[in-house]
Amino acid sequence: MSDPTQQNQNLNTPQQPSAAVPPPPAPNVPPAGSVPPPPAPTVPTAASVPPPPATGAAATGAVPPPPAGVFAPAGTLPPPPSPAKSGRGFAVAALVLGLVGVIFAFTPAAGFGLVCGILALIFGIIALRRKPAKAGVPITGTLLGAVAIVIGLIFAMVYGGGKAPTTASTDIPAASSTAAADNSSPKPTQTKAPVNPNAAYDTKFGTFAPVDQSGAGDSVIAIPAGAEAGVVTATHQGSANFAVNVLDASNQPTGDLLVNTIGNYSGVTAFGLNNIGGAGTNLQIKADGAWTIKITPISSAPALTLPGGATGDQVYKYDGAAGNWAFNNQGQGNFAVVQYGGAIPNLAVNEIGAYTGTVPMFAGPTVVVVKSDGTWTVAAG
Repeated sequence: MSDPTQQNQNLNTPQQPSAAVPPPPAPNVPPAGSVPPPPAPTVPTAASVPPPPATGAAATGAVPPPPAGVFAPAGTLPPPPSPAKSGRGFAVAALVLGLVGVIFAFTPAAGFGLVCGILALIFGIIALRRKPAKAGVPITGTLLGAVAIVIGLIFAMVYGGGKAPTTASTDIPAASSTAAADNSSPKPTQTKAPVNPNAAYDTKFGTFAPVDQSGAGDSVIAIPAGAEAGVVTATHQGSANFAVNVLDASNQPTGDLLVNTIGNYSGVTAFGLNNIGGAGTNLQIKADGAWTIKITPISSAPALTLPGGATGDQVYKYDGAAGNWAFNNQGQGNFAVVQYGGAIPNLAVNEIGAYTGTVPMFAGPTVVVVKSDGTWTVAAG
């Protein structure tokens, strides 16, 4: 138990205060609810401001204006490019026509080849004037056209050469005038001489005594003197090539290859209608078997009547009017119909194998040559 006196002493004795502790520094925190002031604006100094751009120079980042006269005004469209004129179509046409012209220039249809050559020359020049990237095609077409023109002119003159046919009707007026003059006095009635229906053919192609020969193997037969043209009837019994070719005085081919076949043959052809190298003087025979050859004047050919037909090669005279003829051929080889007597031969048909068609034919007197290895017919179309 404690002493109460001691407790009272302790209560009366004053307590020494403890060492003073300084208060913590106030934090740099703005009072609650206050807004900090905005930072002061930075004012550039004279040294930090770049100088303005010099006169005439574009500011940094600016787009320079377009040069004058280069761009169209705003809102306008540039004109469309002009189409290129290559001339390829004319070049191809010139090449094709030139080839066709050269091919036909060597045939009885030389006039058609001449026309194709002229067109090829015109189209080739047009194509060259357009300055194509590749000038080989138009140049070739132009050259072929020129060749076709030259050859076509030569062959057209050859095919269309000869004297103009005359008819026996020129003698009728004289006979009529003589009869009229004799009516004044009674005289015995005179019988008029019969008109020769072959006078036109004999005058143009000549007449001569027929030649009839036969043999075997290769041979040469002389053509009668004065025969400008004639009919050749040939037969052959063999298995190899049989050919009959017309030669001139120097033994050069005239271009009349009358027969060229394999094996047996029987047909009628004509020479002197399609000469290239001049008048024929000999017939060259190529054969491996027995053959017969008969040469007669053109006037000996039978007259062509419509409708008609035959088998194999044939030659006819035609004295009728111009018209359209319908042909039908049943064969496997070349089927050709050529009419001679005009300024240019009429290549009416030139096909391979079977054929059915209608073609124009001109008026007589003419010679019609048919080439066929089968049966054919003709009628008015």
